[in-house]
Amino acid sequence: MRLIDADELKNRKIVIDYDEVEDTFDDGLLFVTDLIDKSPTVDAVPVRHGRWQGVSPFVDSLECSECRYCIIDEEFITPYCPWCGAKMSNGERKGGTSDD
Repeated sequence: MRLIDADELKNRKIVIDYDEVEDTFDDGLLFVTDLIDKSPTVDAVPVRHGRWQGVSPFVDSLECSECRYCIIDEEFITPYCPWCGAKMSNGERKGGTSDD
């Protein structure tokens, strides 16, 4: 997958030489896809999503659902896992209600 800078594409000044381009739908599609192919790309990193979930009903600690990183106390819940970087769903336990 290639992510393009859509803002740069919208702001680009487009010059069309109508003497060299036929006025057909197919040529218009080819022109637009060529513009997209020549657009600059952006750097992006995929986002991992996880949840803080209980380790067991007998232990008062939580773990990341993605990497199993464990935190001992619920006061240390963070919006991202400090080990794997997964974005946590509102810092809630698995099975809790969520606002996302």
